[in-house]
Amino acid sequence: MKNLINTLIISCLMSTTLLAQQLPISNLYDQNRMMFNPANTGDQDVPVAMLHHRQQWMGIQGAPMSQIITIQTPLGEYMGVGGMIQNTKTDILRQTSLHLNYAYGVDLALGHRLTFGLGAVYYQNSLDLNNVVVQDQSELSMYATNFNGSSFNMDFGVRYNWDKLEVGISANQLLSNKLNSFSPNDNRFNQFRTHFNGIASYGIVVGESNFIIKPTVLVRYIPQSGTLNDYIVGLDWKNLVWGNLGYRDGNNFIFSAGTWITNNVSLAYSYNYSTEMLSMESFGSHEIALKINLKPKEGEGPYKANERTGELTERKKALMEKSGASKTVIKISRDGFDNNTEQIIIKPGSKMNDNNELEQLKKDTHEINKKIDLLLNSDVSSDKGKEDFLKEIIVLKTRLNELLKFNDPNNVQEVSDEITDIQRKIEELKKKLN
Repeated sequence: MKNLINTLIISCLMSTTLLAQQLPISNLYDQNRMMFNPANTGDQDVPVAMLHHRQQWMGIQGAPMSQIITIQTPLGEYMGVGGMIQNTKTDILRQTSLHLNYAYGVDLALGHRLTFGLGAVYYQNSLDLNNVVVQDQSELSMYATNFNGSSFNMDFGVRYNWDKLEVGISANQLLSNKLNSFSPNDNRFNQFRTHFNGIASYGIVVGESNFIIKPTVLVRYIPQSGTLNDYIVGLDWKNLVWGNLGYRDGNNFIFSAGTWITNNVSLAYSYNYSTEMLSMESFGSHEIALKINLKPKEGEGPYKANERTGELTERKKALMEKSGASKTVIKISRDGFDNNTEQIIIKPGSKMNDNNELEQLKKDTHEINKKIDLLLNSDVSSDKGKEDFLKEIIVLKTRLNELLKFNDPNNVQEVSDEITDIQRKIEELKKKLN
């Protein structure tokens, strides 16, 4: 009986993934990169919830099956927090883990950002002996090993971004500790192994079209067993429809595709097929992912042309056109370089209508001011540097215009001093560029 259970345990653990991988593999990591690198936490600009379901080696009884739920949100421009619940079942082995992540980014220079991430993880492993087929169920009680164990662990990651280049390195299960009381005399089953991941990708815009080609290389490394590499080429159209083709070591071919169903909900699917002997018994591996933007930005979304038109809503127009004894007029350039201006009329002295909007506006304008300070200290001696400089100024100026247009005028009055300071620094930037 003991040999039978040992055989079952070994077989299910070996089948978890290729190369003794202890963590589940996802083919849709480009949609939810927080899964393997905590430095990616909060990188999607708005609060996002995602649900993944993966069935590996469909058609083989007891093959690995995973469910993952993640929630993450940015905190301002430089921080992000998130959580993840992960459940994986392989034959009689079940692993459940709870992850809490934090990420913080710093700007090294114009367009260059380095982000650090840290994750705390709680693991719970168990064996379900109800699925073991024996002539006498009482025989299971003769096996003395504890079939439940738990432990804490840590994840760490770093991400570097420049233009359309991204490079990330992460380490999961940093602590080589053991699951408490879980098969205590056998390190094959209860010993955590550190998993290292490295990813590099670059987005290539196709001419003047709306297509972006994105080659990606992902390397997974476990010191005890070696590497597992993915080579992916993706094609994206307007961030509305995308597809990937790729190859994974071990004669595994990957196809994935996705689209936005609405402005706030997207659906992605992946199929993984192996040409090894396993393919004779399996229908391949399937994965689906559902993404929900929990707090989308006003006026944005793939079905709204991905751009704001600059038109004010009727409510905003009405607020700005309210009559009053005195009004303040702020003139705002359309970008950092032309003389065309728009007038936003603000009625001073009114009570703020929405403290949350006001606090967010204060935070956003302060971040723009910090970014402009960074630009003032940047080197623009090269032609490439001047081009990046110009783009960044226009982006910041456009962002400021949008904040002012889509915010309550009374709130804008609260930050008028900082807006004036930003306008002054914009003029300094123009002089520096010239």
